[in-house]
Amino acid sequence: MNKYFARVCHRILRIAIFVALMFMLMFGATKGVLISTKGLLIFMALFLVDGLLYPLYGFTKREIRCDISKKRENIVNAFASCNYTVETSEESKMTFRAKSFIRRLNYGFDDRITVISDGQYITVEGLKREVVRIETRLRAFVAM
Repeated sequence: MNKYFARVCHRILRIAIFVALMFMLMFGATKGVLISTKGLLIFMALFLVDGLLYPLYGFTKREIRCDISKKRENIVNAFASCNYTVETSEESKMTFRAKSFIRRLNYGFDDRITVISDGQYITVEGLKREVVRIETRLRAFVAM
């Protein structure tokens, strides 16, 4: 629940900054005509709903059959091939971040992917787009 709340706040803050900048530009160009309409409230409500639902559709968990203690190097190589580096590494948990600052900025600094082991399986958790992309490589690297 704590991650969900943090992700909601992060998404709503990013959208609020984007909307504020957009309306500042619109206000300067139209002298405030668009800001006084009912459309502004609908526009803000849609972004609020998007911010509340974003953690549900933007993040995922995937399980892969693998022993992290035996295949740790393969897991790191799979993430390295997707331009991720190890941020933290413990016995049963590893965290990866994107190598490039530009890529981190593109993902709104939500680029962290966590790999947690529970013995036979590892759980990969993070942005849905990245987890799905890494999952295919991870399955290939783990099979080696």
